[in-house]
Amino acid sequence: MPYYGHLGTLFAKPHKWAALHRDLLRVKEDQVSSERLVGSTYLPQDGDQEFEAIAANFVKPTREDFLDGTVDFNYTQNPFWNVFSMLGQMMQLEEEAEGNQPNSQYFRMSKHTMEYLINILLGQVHLATWFVLLRDSNISFHIHSCGVKGALKPAGVLSRCSDLRNKITLPVATFSVMCPQKNKDAICHEIPQILIQAILTFQTNPTLKTHQPFALRIDGTKLQLSSALIPQTYIQNLSRGNPLTGELTILHSVAYDLRDPEERREILRLLVGLLRCLDAVDF
Repeated sequence: MPYYGHLGTLFAKPHKWAALHRDLLRVKEDQVSSERLVGSTYLPQDGDQEFEAIAANFVKPTREDFLDGTVDFNYTQNPFWNVFSMLGQMMQLEEEAEGNQPNSQYFRMSKHTMEYLINILLGQVHLATWFVLLRDSNISFHIHSCGVKGALKPAGVLSRCSDLRNKITLPVATFSVMCPQKNKDAICHEIPQILIQAILTFQTNPTLKTHQPFALRIDGTKLQLSSALIPQTYIQNLSRGNPLTGELTILHSVAYDLRDPEERREILRLLVGLLRCLDAVDF
């Protein structure tokens, strides 16, 4: 595959990305608050009626409910029952593994947990925009400035639909599922997904000065959100093979554990804030 300056690094298979690509792209990473990731305007505070109504159901099961199997009987009327059922089965597999790596079924359940959670929230959070979560969907791209075509295949792509013919448009967030066979470094997952989202958005709307793509990962029962505020000048230099002068700062949330009720509340707060933020973006 031809090399077009720094852009060529995007077309290596993500699992082969290494420190070289991180250095070429001038990547810096930082763990930040949920408020910084999605903005104080969109992050629900304690007492937010919509958030509290959703949280009342989402935080109910305890770790003991998952481990003793009662979650499958006591929460069947809960809107998050599918999420709880997956988590309960995953925790049982963790117990059976006795400290060893759980089997592949565990990671398939992890993926289903993420899918159920996002789809339930899409139905519960008041949104003016219609979003759809696509499983195992390619993000195809054609970078006009250098004529390069390619595709990324995250575990899921959140896209908005147009009002006219329910046509799926730009991806607004992605998610990845970690498993033992994968390199878990963000250079293999969040970073290429965030960059490709930015490239597609700037090509669609060249008047934008900056864009903030999002990428989620689920690693077992732990869920984390990443993002970057990317200037169009960075993408222009990248796609034209010019030297990159500014840094690409990737921001990460805490990795919240869905097994814990308090952490479950905080990941819910972050996801509701994310959906509200995406709903407000006009591009």
